[in-house]
Amino acid sequence: YLDMKSSNKYLIISFGIIILYYLLFIITGKDSYVQIIDNLDANVPYVKILVNNGMVFPETGVNIPQVMNGIPSSSIMASYDFSLLIFNAFGMYWGYLVNRVLMALIAFLGMYLLLKNQFSVNKNQHFILIMCSLAFSILPFWSYMMSVAGIPLVLFALFNLRNGNIKIYNWLLIVFYAFSSSLILVGVFLIIVLGIIWLTDLLIRKKKSFFFLLGIFLLGISYLISHYPLIYTFLFENNIVSHRVEFHSESISFFKAIKKSIIQFLFNQHHARSLNLLIIFPVFFVLTKQILSKKVNSILVKLLLFIGLSSIFYGFIHYGPINSLNERIMKVIPLQFQRFHFLHSICWYILLFISLKEIITKYKWGKKFAAFFIAFQLIFAFYNNEFIVNYGNKNSTFKSFYAENLFENVKNAIDKDIKTYKVISVGFHPAVAQYNGFYTIDGYITSYPLSYKHRFRRIIKNELEKNQVIKTNFDNWGSRCYGFSAELGSNPDKLNNEKIENLDFNYDLLLQMNCQYIFSAVSINTNKNQRLQILKEFKDESKSIFVYKII
Repeated sequence: YLDMKSSNKYLIISFGIIILYYLLFIITGKDSYVQIIDNLDANVPYVKILVNNGMVFPETGVNIPQVMNGIPSSSIMASYDFSLLIFNAFGMYWGYLVNRVLMALIAFLGMYLLLKNQFSVNKNQHFILIMCSLAFSILPFWSYMMSVAGIPLVLFALFNLRNGNIKIYNWLLIVFYAFSSSLILVGVFLIIVLGIIWLTDLLIRKKKSFFFLLGIFLLGISYLISHYPLIYTFLFENNIVSHRVEFHSESISFFKAIKKSIIQFLFNQHHARSLNLLIIFPVFFVLTKQILSKKVNSILVKLLLFIGLSSIFYGFIHYGPINSLNERIMKVIPLQFQRFHFLHSICWYILLFISLKEIITKYKWGKKFAAFFIAFQLIFAFYNNEFIVNYGNKNSTFKSFYAENLFENVKNAIDKDIKTYKVISVGFHPAVAQYNGFYTIDGYITSYPLSYKHRFRRIIKNELEKNQVIKTNFDNWGSRCYGFSAELGSNPDKLNNEKIENLDFNYDLLLQMNCQYIFSAVSINTNKNQRLQILKEFKDESKSIFVYKII
């Protein structure tokens, strides 16, 4: 049924499927549907700001005046990342797409090499090896960084060192990963797991693994260099208190913690989706058979145990007294300790490979089952393609979201040097204005001065008091430092109203901050808001922007 000897053919087919996965993005260009949340609304515009300012590798101790009245460059880019070189060479949309395709190719190559090196694979199992690598490579990885997609490749290099292969490419791959992934999202947790593996080698297997330890140290040192902007800010700009010290998560009940744990195990968190719902079935089938035969694969058990325990940790970190302890720790170490879930994706696809490998070895129907299962998994991955998921939302194409032509008309109508005034956005993400070169007093920033949050809160205080959801969101989190309107709600992508009757901002403070204009997604009743004067409504095929001058 399957020509297992044609491994080259399957490799070519795999690369073809990866290109097919991104074909719609290539054909439609900027009309492609792209993920907005934590992507178009933050990451991409901040890359554009850095590239436009000639800061492909962000300088330390430098303020970016375009965002929130001036914030440290490390607040919008905490690391030196190779992906910025791609953006600089290809521009924003095509840079984004090239980074995404490279991400998929590296994910495939890394998983292929890792599985091939760590497991004995005969010619009849090569198809499974390639297809599991392919299924991993077309996961809906978040944004454009290699944080999850690059894990197999760096593990391939580190496990080579663990096994005594100390060739130069292993050391280079480790450095590459550190400069193309996030320390705070993945790196810290990967290093912790690697450290546990090394200690296990030392204490249980009585194997010193010197070069493996050296590789872990190299990864850590490379992260310190690649994340120098973040380290510099943390160590030398400690006079700036981050708004993160006011982060507060409401404690959840025991049953809600159980529910969160189960959901995490079944679906994984949205920043690191594994699409593992189907994978669970062959994995548990094989595990059950092994338990009954008393021949359990230790790697299968360890990986499932890691996923299970870290899922429980994810669910319970905001439970009762654990939540209180976590918040106290986070005030000292501003890190979300539940992020071990970023390592789940690679675990599930290693588990899939182990399970299908055993199924095709032990059962006559195994090859057919593996072929059909992989086919369904690939279809599932295509169904969750960024383009497909966002299809139909007229505001989520790259072109419509940033509306460059529309905002060029706004610039021309205001007819001032764009650096001489600031704006605030109402009803849409300030990232749109920032992408188009405007200087904003609002923004979506993961860490900015607490003093600025308090100052900005005075602007939107009356609106917060009218809407408890927005108030809780801003006071307990505040990374979205937005010009919230109680009438529109907290989600700029799903507005509650088509018009604002009363926008109770502190207009005197706005003018003190040189914010002279409000960009609004909907019209504002100027009869009830006499501090606002309509300049013009600007329209294109996807959106309208109402520009108001503050008087």
